[in-house]
Amino acid sequence: MTGPASGHSLAAFSSGGGDSHYPTWIGRSIDGTITGFVSEFFVVPQPGRGPVSK
Repeated sequence: MTGPASGHSLAAFSSGGGDSHYPTWIGRSIDGTITGFVSEFFVVPQPGRGPVSK
């Protein structure tokens, strides 16, 4: 959604279960334009960290 007065945008989505706090990386081009984002939901085990517990 975009704020009509400011032009600022917000992206929101359901993530299913969990504690609702997930780190998100926002990628930008050289001119500052947002080019992508990645949210870590901790569902894929990371090497050396063991299985994910629920």
